[in-house]
Amino acid sequence: MKPHPRLIQWAAICLLLTLATWVGHHYQQVLSTTGVVMMYLLVVVVAAYFFEIALALISVGAAFVAINYFFIAPTYTFQVGSVASWASLISFLVVAVVIASLVKRLQSQTALFMAASKHAEFARKLSERLAVMDDLQLLAQEACELLSGQYHMAFQVVGAQHALTDVLQGPDPHALAWVTSTGQTIGPFTQNWPESRYWLIPFSRLPSTLPSMWIAHEQLPDVAALNKSTLAAIQSHVEQVSQAYQRVQHHARAKQAEWQAQQEAMQNALLASISHDMRTPLTAILGASTALQQFPLIQQDKQISHLATMIATQATYLSTTTENILSLIRLEASTPLSIPMDWQSPEEIIGIVMTHYQQRGEALNIQTRIDVSDALFKANAHLLTQALINLVDNAKQASTVDAPIVLEVSAEDAWLDVSVIDQGPGFAAGFEVTQIKKFSTKRAHGLGLGLPIVQLIAKLHEAQLIIENHPADSSQSGARVTLRFQRMRFEA
Repeated sequence: MKPHPRLIQWAAICLLLTLATWVGHHYQQVLSTTGVVMMYLLVVVVAAYFFEIALALISVGAAFVAINYFFIAPTYTFQVGSVASWASLISFLVVAVVIASLVKRLQSQTALFMAASKHAEFARKLSERLAVMDDLQLLAQEACELLSGQYHMAFQVVGAQHALTDVLQGPDPHALAWVTSTGQTIGPFTQNWPESRYWLIPFSRLPSTLPSMWIAHEQLPDVAALNKSTLAAIQSHVEQVSQAYQRVQHHARAKQAEWQAQQEAMQNALLASISHDMRTPLTAILGASTALQQFPLIQQDKQISHLATMIATQATYLSTTTENILSLIRLEASTPLSIPMDWQSPEEIIGIVMTHYQQRGEALNIQTRIDVSDALFKANAHLLTQALINLVDNAKQASTVDAPIVLEVSAEDAWLDVSVIDQGPGFAAGFEVTQIKKFSTKRAHGLGLGLPIVQLIAKLHEAQLIIENHPADSSQSGARVTLRFQRMRFEA
């Protein structure tokens, strides 16, 4: 059976004191009392350096008794024969206690310095390794490997969208959600779940969607060896990993945004070039087909008249699409300050839209409901008319031939709503304004530019774009698209 370390330390102190007493007793004439005292001080220094402070103080007491008994007259008694002897003993006691305390203090400070130096060296190594990482998954794996090698515990990045392999079972999902939402650490030596067998340290001290570091220490042979300083050191390294993680994340987002901007710029340049080149021939085709429809010979032949009408209709559609593309490009390059605004009347805007469809000769069943007549709102009449025409065109494609399309103007408090209501199938379940994208449509006809143009016009007017279907329990089907403006009210 292996002896307890404390017994070994006791035996070592007894041996050193016995040796010092034997040497001092046999060579007292050579060493004198001063030399003997210095030998006992040496024993105290050795005990203070290698053993605990309690054992060092016990060795001081034992040395004090040995000096008194063997070397202070009268010898072999515990009596002290003179004041000088008392002064020597008390001086030895004070000096021995001070030396033992200083040795332990110096030893403690040296240990702290070595730990700080080791911590700084590892922090430097960790920073250098993480600085060259440009992939979130590789960064998380590299950080966990380095930390595991340093602290001999299992580290794993969990949460968000970047978890490591399933080597570990993982923390409790509720604990992970709590840590992410509060930015606080849970585990030993914390105020949150201190009885836990693992630490869960968030990457951010504020509520965020960033992942957390899970440190499991169940496999350690001596969990009691962990302390607050260990937690503080690990937290500082987790903060390093968090900063590197966010740097890579921001860099990836910046690259993605740059790539999207370049792609969109190339797309806009190509579309603008094609659209400009298409405007002249489309105008010529539309003019020629419209003129052909007026010739008597063409009107008498139904087949030729049908072909001329079809050419005019398709040319009109292509011309409208071309103008929408150019409008979209111009709107994306505009800002609210670059758009001339003036106070507008909703009745006038609705009237311009109705006149537009009358001039196009389209027999649409458009109804108007204007519930307010004393309100003005600031807008660009041309852009707002274009937005409403796009909404009516979308409603026309979604509705049946005879179903009415309603242009409604209503007011509530400080807001003025201009809505287009149809009786079609409505928008897909869960569809929101944030999901509007250019050239994204499920219809066989059209490029999906109507809603993006309306969204840009609303943004330039600092207005709200609201998309909603009629309630399921309503007898009416279809959708309502609303542009909500801040209005000016006339007080009586």
